Parts: sequence; structure tokens; C-alpha cells
Amino acid sequence: DNELEESMKSFMPEGSMSGSGSSGGGSGDPTGMSKEQLSYFVETVKAKENVRLVMGNLQRISPELYNALVRERDIYMANGIDKLNQFDSMVAVMGIAHLDGVESTLRERG
Repeated sequence: DNELEESMKSFMPEGSMSGSGSSGGGSGDPTGMSKEQLSYFVETVKAKENVRLVMGNLQRISPELYNALVRERDIYMANGIDKLNQFDSMVAVMGIAHLDGVESTLRERG
């Protein structure tokens, strides 16, 4: 039932979720992770191939949620970028989870 949650656990550093998850070194951190473990987790999740994996799982498990959180925003951002096509060059800043969707939307349009 918690397939997405299970896939996220694969990114967790070894030993980070031991026990009840509420005693991570006395810091009161509910994840039970040290600062170093949390940093490792964040950097791992930010890797493009891991973002693709998580987004693919979200799309498969909950297509309505994926469409609302990712796909609709991809289209919105692609529309905004498309309106600026009269410029020779531009810079667009977006979250890594939107890169593939915005790029594919723009490629489809030519």
C-alpha cells in the first residue's frame, strides 16, 4: 500500500531508520538520522536518475496526484518559456523533477 514510501526507503543511509525513528541521537529528529545521514539522503534523492525513479513511481501509483503536482506545472512552465521564444537565449530555473517534462513538452511543440 505504501509503495512510494518503500521506494524512498531505498535511498536512506544504512542504519538511519533503526528503532522507532524518534531517538536519533537525542536531537529530537523524527527521522532518526544524523546530520550527515540526512545530508547524504538529500544528495542521493537529488540525483537525476533517482528523481526520475521517484516521479515514475508517483505517476504509476497515483496518476491524479502526479498530474496535479508535476504534469500541470510542467505544461504551465513550458507555456511560459514558449512565450519567450523571440529571444536568442534565456535561462529557466526550475526544480529537477520538472526538467524532463518541460523539455519533452517543448520538444513536442518544435
